Amino acid sequence: MGPGSKEPRALLEDILAANKEVLDTSNPSHLDNTLPDPDATPAPPAKVTSPEKPKLKVGLFVGHNKGTGAVAIDGADEWESRNKVALAASEKLTDAGYEVHVIYRDGSVGYSAAMRAHGERSRADKLDVAIELHFNAYDGQAHGAEMIVATHKSANTLGKAFQEATEEFYPNRTLRDGGVKLKTSGRGHLFNANQRCPSGIYEPCFGDAEEWLEYAGDVDKEASYLANIVERFHEGAG
Repeated sequence: MGPGSKEPRALLEDILAANKEVLDTSNPSHLDNTLPDPDATPAPPAKVTSPEKPKLKVGLFVGHNKGTGAVAIDGADEWESRNKVALAASEKLTDAGYEVHVIYRDGSVGYSAAMRAHGERSRADKLDVAIELHFNAYDGQAHGAEMIVATHKSANTLGKAFQEATEEFYPNRTLRDGGVKLKTSGRGHLFNANQRCPSGIYEPCFGDAEEWLEYAGDVDKEASYLANIVERFHEGAG
């Protein structure tokens, strides 16, 4: 094996862990990126914006790697669309007094290793809240919004903020399972499991359903919605 290659056992463990993440039929979604791409480069540097005395340190993690996530009904790439929202929300949050880190996944390593790296980055940056941005996808018929969390603290703070912001910005959107799904295993758990601050996986809609068009047509509105989730979290946790 060449320099920097993963040992076969370590790679197998990453694959099995990633499969455990995505093979959860009780919570349908698209498959995640499970294998390292030998041609991929490490994650691009995070984009950090900060006022002099930030209210909170916020991590916006763009889900997937470019070209590896779901595809929406209008052909939109999940990574591209989530990156646009993260960057737009970071500007709004910075203007409102927050320090914002837009962070990208390392596509050159396996899924488990990438999630561990996210956790290490959160701790190094001393983040107060971490959100991984996605949109859902299944069979073209499923719909609704949800935030996946791993602790009751995250459910009661970040999850509650997600519920309230959704009701304000997208009042016609169904809140799946009340809008907050507490999961301690299965799909999405590894992102949250590696965080030490309140965290959640943001799934505002199904990209393969008609509801996606409301988001695709107005990136600024979704960015305001995401920023509002963070502001509500700050108010509720403070």
